[in-house]
Amino acid sequence: MDNSRKSPPRAEIYSAEFEEGVRRCYEYAKELIESAEILRDQGKHSPARALAIQAEEELGKAAMLLDEIAQKKPWITERRWDDKYRDHEHKARRAHLAVQKNVVKVTEWEPSIHAYGSEPSKKVVTEGDQMKRYAKEDIERKFRSLYVDHGLIGGLRRWISPLDPNGFYSDSDIEIGLAKDCRRAVEIEAEKHGITL
Repeated sequence: MDNSRKSPPRAEIYSAEFEEGVRRCYEYAKELIESAEILRDQGKHSPARALAIQAEEELGKAAMLLDEIAQKKPWITERRWDDKYRDHEHKARRAHLAVQKNVVKVTEWEPSIHAYGSEPSKKVVTEGDQMKRYAKEDIERKFRSLYVDHGLIGGLRRWISPLDPNGFYSDSDIEIGLAKDCRRAVEIEAEKHGITL
């Protein structure tokens, strides 16, 4: 018996189920955003930020399912589900792309790192590279919002706690706003396929 042949991919989710998945992701993300706003209003910014970023991921998953619908894919394989739909950064990248395509145009230029005293040069950054960077930063902020850690803050190594957020991470309004933009972007993409959320 030849074991070197791979078995055919196993279908995990069929196309008839895609729309239900979009709706469930969207509804859950809506609830996460509402919960994040409640926590923010109580001054609990770290868990609010984590929930808002989780909402972005769910909306990224919804956008990925909408991609499958647009491409008329018959199913999602078990392996693709595990590799893409459970990958935090992949979902966050797709959420950012939805926002960039439908809500807020992100510039394609960013200053490069430059030596002290010199003018910064400009370099073209591809859309994909931007989305990867944004997604990576989101996931880092999400985990910083969830766990006590020890790291570099202001040039010194010290304890970092979600109960005592530092610097740019002391407020959750940015993440909640982005989650709302993601929600709107998914609504727009869903409307293109005749799906009302």
